[in-house]
Amino acid sequence: MNNKKIYVIAIVLLLVLGLYYYLMLFNKNVKLSVHEAGNFTKYNSELPKFEIRVGGMVNVGVTKAVLDANNVEPYEFEAFVETNWGNYKNKYVGYKLTDFLSIFKEQNYKSVTAVNTGGVSITYPLDVINSDKVFIVFYKDGEQIVKGKIAMISVGESEKYSIENVVSINLSNVEVK
Repeated sequence: MNNKKIYVIAIVLLLVLGLYYYLMLFNKNVKLSVHEAGNFTKYNSELPKFEIRVGGMVNVGVTKAVLDANNVEPYEFEAFVETNWGNYKNKYVGYKLTDFLSIFKEQNYKSVTAVNTGGVSITYPLDVINSDKVFIVFYKDGEQIVKGKIAMISVGESEKYSIENVVSINLSNVEVK
């Protein structure tokens, strides 16, 4: 009888561990909170083809060519992330949101809203935008995050400022807190 209980406990433990590793390795939709970023280097390799629709106070599509013409450079950087299963350091490739928005500085916007393919939106208040801690990213650990789309991550802020599958960024003169 005691051996049977030990076998049952062992099997349950193995199932729980198996589920844990499955979720950790194969679930790409895990929400992450990014606590800090560093080791910024200019990224000189090719980025995927993209066009970010910028609306609200303007109506324009921003491509790599537009960013290059305005001296906005992509970076490769490391960010420490915390998931439900542990803490990890990942390598990202993308643009600082402040650099990206520098081409719209004359618009005097007070907030920016990112909208994804599902219609979910996140509004960034001016203090978060100016914190230089929000990034438009394409790659995480050498893999494209979402093919044909971008993601935005926030460093040192709660995960409420991170979003994937972004299709547009809207500038607004409405101040949010």
